[in-house]
Amino acid sequence: MLKKIFPLILALFFLTGCAVNMPSPITGTPVSRSSTQQVLDDVMEAFETSNDPLPLPILHNMTITEKEMFEPSTGAYIGAWLSHDMPIRLFQHSANKQHAVFVHEMFLGETVPETWLLENIAAMSTPFIVLQFDEWRLQENIFDAIITLAEDLGRFNLPLFLAFFPPGHDLRPSEYNIIFRFARSVFLNHAPQVAFVWVAENYNSTPENTFYPGHDVVDWVAVSLLAERDVSGEKLDIFAKLQTFHSNFQAHKPISILPLGISHFKRGDYYFYVDETADAILNTYELLRSFPRVGMIVYGDVLAISPQNSNDFSISNDPLLFTAYQEAINHEFFLSNINTNSEPSPTWLRSSYHGYFWEDNIYISTLFLENVKKMTPLRGVREINGEGYVNQNQLPLLNISFCTLKNALTVNN
Repeated sequence: MLKKIFPLILALFFLTGCAVNMPSPITGTPVSRSSTQQVLDDVMEAFETSNDPLPLPILHNMTITEKEMFEPSTGAYIGAWLSHDMPIRLFQHSANKQHAVFVHEMFLGETVPETWLLENIAAMSTPFIVLQFDEWRLQENIFDAIITLAEDLGRFNLPLFLAFFPPGHDLRPSEYNIIFRFARSVFLNHAPQVAFVWVAENYNSTPENTFYPGHDVVDWVAVSLLAERDVSGEKLDIFAKLQTFHSNFQAHKPISILPLGISHFKRGDYYFYVDETADAILNTYELLRSFPRVGMIVYGDVLAISPQNSNDFSISNDPLLFTAYQEAINHEFFLSNINTNSEPSPTWLRSSYHGYFWEDNIYISTLFLENVKKMTPLRGVREINGEGYVNQNQLPLLNISFCTLKNALTVNN
C-alpha cells in the first residue's frame, strides 16, 4: 500500500506540509541531533525514500488572543452526518468511539427536532444543525422564523453548532449578510451557547468574499470536501482544494470539514471501488491531521447514491469501509467531546514554504526567512532543486516546527 500512496504523500509534502500529532508549544529546548536523526530515519525507512533531499514542510506559530467558541486547543472533533433511519447511538456503538457532533439538516421555519436533540443528549454528543433556506421562506417572515428558532433552541440550553449553508436562489450578498448578522444578534440574546458556522460556497472562498458576513459574527468556517469519481472512475483530488481554503482562513477561524466524503461507487461505470476507498479513508484521516486549523471533521454517511447524487460516499452500509473508518478515527488526535472552555494558546500555521533534511542537516528556505521571518541570510546559502536554502545551524532562534507524516518534530533553531 505504501508504494501505491507514496507519490501522493510526496506531492503533499511539497504542497501542504504534514503533521500527525500537533507539536506542543515551543519551549526553547532544542531537539537533540540524535533524536532528530532517528525521527527522520524512521520516516525515510517507512516511505522507502532515497538519499535525495527529504522535504520538510515548515510550521510557524502565532498566539491567538481569543479562541473561538468550542475551538479545541489541539486535535479535531469527529462527527457524522447520518441518514434519518440511522440512530445516533447505533452508529456510535458500531464505530467503537464516541463522536463529538452529529448533524441534522432542516429548513428555516421548520419545527425544532426535539427528538433528535434528546437523542444527542443521550449519546453525550453535541448537536450540529445545518440550516437551509426555502424559496417561500425568503420573504418577509424570515426574521420571525429566526427569532422563533433562537427561542426554541434556547430553551434546551445546550451547546450547539448552527451552520448557514451557502445562499441560493436570488439572495444578494448584502441580503445574506443582513440575515446572518441579524440571526447572530438574536441568538446572542436567546441562545448564546450556539456557535455560528459560515459555510463557504467553494474552496476558493476568502474572508474578502462578498458573502462572508465578517469575523465578528462568525465562530467557525466550513467547507465541503468530497472526493468524487469522474466518468473514468478516478477519484478526484481533495487536498489541493483544502490547502487553498486552509491557507485563506487559518489565521482567522477554526475550520470544519462539512461534510467529508470519499466515493466508492459512481453511477455510470457501475463499479465498486471498496478496497481502494477503504485505503483512501485511512490515508485521508491521517493527512487531515496535517492541517493545524482543521478543528472538526464530519463524515457524510448520508451521502449515498440517489437521483441527485451519482456518487456513493456512505460507509455504514459496507463492513470493509466501516472497519476502515473505525481504524482511521482511533487516534487521540480525533476528539470525542466538545471543549466548552477554549483558552488562548499558540496555534501553528502552515507555511507555503518548506525545508529539507539532507546529508544529516536541516535546511530552511531563504524565501521563508525573507518573507515570513523578515530576515536576509548573509552566508551559507545552498542551492537545492534550484532554490536557496540555509543550514539551520547557522540561524538564530526561529521558533518553527517541521512535521512529517509519521512523527511531529519540533526544532527550536
